[in-house]
Amino acid sequence: MQILTQRQRQIMALLVHGQSNSDIAYELSVSTQTVKNMLVDMYGRMGVSGRVGAAVWWVDEAEREEREERRERERKRAIEERKEREQKRKKKGREKSRRII
Repeated sequence: MQILTQRQRQIMALLVHGQSNSDIAYELSVSTQTVKNMLVDMYGRMGVSGRVGAAVWWVDEAEREEREERRERERKRAIEERKEREQKRKKKGREKSRRII
């Protein structure tokens, strides 16, 4: 969704909830023509030809982002777990060396 501006993401959030161009314009305090112009630009950026295609693209992108965020959380958790295991191993090694001395 990074190909869309913050304002365009606002428009998409309203569009996928079934808002008309007039409703979107009212909600965002812009003209209906501004919404139409922005939608045409957005359709081009998304590579779609209309509202339905844009909504499908939006949902697909949201799912993709969610998967990426989940992978990143899992990666960070794995790194933390590795660090914890390493710290325990080092601590155990220090304790063992103290008993030897």
